[in-house]
Amino acid sequence: MRDPGEPVEVRGRVRRLSAALLVGALLTGVLGGCGSDDPSGPVGSAPPTSATSTPPTSPSGTPSGTPSQSAPPDGPVSLVDAVVVAADRSDPLSAALAEAVGSGRSLLLDLVLDVDPASDLAAGRLVVPGRGAPPGRDSGLLLQVSPEAVAELAAPLVQLTGTFAVSSAVDGSYVLEALTAESDPALRPEGPDDAARCASPDAAAVRAAADRLAADPSARQELRTGWGSSPALWWAVQYAAQDPDALDAVITTACAAYRG
Repeated sequence: MRDPGEPVEVRGRVRRLSAALLVGALLTGVLGGCGSDDPSGPVGSAPPTSATSTPPTSPSGTPSGTPSQSAPPDGPVSLVDAVVVAADRSDPLSAALAEAVGSGRSLLLDLVLDVDPASDLAAGRLVVPGRGAPPGRDSGLLLQVSPEAVAELAAPLVQLTGTFAVSSAVDGSYVLEALTAESDPALRPEGPDDAARCASPDAAAVRAAADRLAADPSARQELRTGWGSSPALWWAVQYAAQDPDALDAVITTACAAYRG
């Protein structure tokens, strides 16, 4: 029975407000209970960042998922080529030796190169002159090599083959310790070999290649594609690029092992 002193309009508003508050409390409890079972949080909220925004770090401070920059790559440095060592060490052999020492990788070699008469092949001591500068050991390379890895072709040419651990000595020489006697001729371009080309050597073609290399050192890789299957003659091309007057002599040297 209503209070005759209470206005009807006021009592209606109070009842409606109480009902609204009760419904709101019930909804809050329901939604709060649902959110506690969802590990990602309520829809529309930001995802948690503590486990994903920053990679875990090692004791050195380097992210543990980041490879170490000092770790050497797998596999040996490879050089299957004929080379003439440059006085400024810009040749492929100087670069390969420096890379092997710097990275700690082994070095696979199958080379034809010329050596100084001061070399002692029986002891594995190779003095490789640097071309394009006055004579002197400081402009070339001194290699201490396992003797069984060196084969004489025709003086002053030698072939150096094997896989080596490389270190540098206090006198500036490189020490090559033989690991295996393996080679990888597949790295040599396809084409006629020295025996085929030396049967009738084309001095004009050698001179043209040497002149181009002298004028444009960046053409070396393209020229190697055409001449690298004949390593001794490819050596002659490179030597003649440094010393054009020596063309006939270096062709004779390159082909001496293939001519009676």
